[in-house]
Amino acid sequence: MMKTINVEMTIPDINEIINSIPEEPIPEGRDIRSITDEVREHIMREIYMMTQYAVRGTSPVMHMGLFNKRGSQTVLEFSVSDKILPNDDNKINWHGQNTSRWLYAGAIVIQDGEVSSHH
Repeated sequence: MMKTINVEMTIPDINEIINSIPEEPIPEGRDIRSITDEVREHIMREIYMMTQYAVRGTSPVMHMGLFNKRGSQTVLEFSVSDKILPNDDNKINWHGQNTSRWLYAGAIVIQDGEVSSHH
């Protein structure tokens, strides 16, 4: 029998995400098309992983933001939380985020024309 759950999602349209990448100099040997293609691949991979973790929850919430400039990095954060888990104010990571309900989380980072995912 298939398990059915309701998932609360806040995920922008992929074009909105791509358009949120701030303009900056592109390193020699790279072009904006190759960077945005890599970003699209990372986004699709992370949405797939988010859904894999969401089905493990009871009251899951999937969230993906837009890109923001943070120093030399451009960062898009994502997470899957379970609202049924207890909220523990002592579980704060070094970014100041409460991680007590997280099932999966990370960021897609662009730095010096390179795209990577971090969990």
